[in-house]
Amino acid sequence: MECSCAIYSVLLLAFCSIMVTSYPTGAPSCDAMTPHHKNFTGQNSPSPYTVTVSNSELNAGETLTLTIAAPSSMTFKGFIVRATPVGQPDNVVGSFSVQGQQFHTLDCGQQANGALTHSNPDLKTSISATWMAPADLNGKILFTASVVEEFSTFWVGIQSKSVNVFGGKGPSSSEIGRASCRERV
Repeated sequence: MECSCAIYSVLLLAFCSIMVTSYPTGAPSCDAMTPHHKNFTGQNSPSPYTVTVSNSELNAGETLTLTIAAPSSMTFKGFIVRATPVGQPDNVVGSFSVQGQQFHTLDCGQQANGALTHSNPDLKTSISATWMAPADLNGKILFTASVVEEFSTFWVGIQSKSVNVFGGKGPSSSEIGRASCRERV
């Protein structure tokens, strides 16, 4: 009897710890940028975390380095980040490539490798990854991230400075926005 109670206690503790850590191996999809942490919402204060890019301009088809960083003495456990044209937060563009096992990519609709998320809940001070602009993009983009410090403490909508992508053969991001507005009318 004592043995079965001990086993039950261990299993219950293991189950509860899984529920508390939410998605320890990363966001399940890139559809929602808000973590689904039961009974908790994102912080209202400005984010202490930063999303920076190595270039403010690049040509279509070129790459840049994206970095999410914590201030000194802080860490984070999880994140998700994606790129979208300015003014089009649901239109994911470009693709991430990763090396190592600290994080992995997610497909966003038709965009393969369109988002990047953590692969484990280990404490992180920063992450860096390579992002490639699509060959047909011409316009400004933003990287938008959500960063999880702890299960109950996270920030949503942390943005990089805009990046100008030149030379794509497709319409500019402002033309795409105008076209989609005309289609909805």
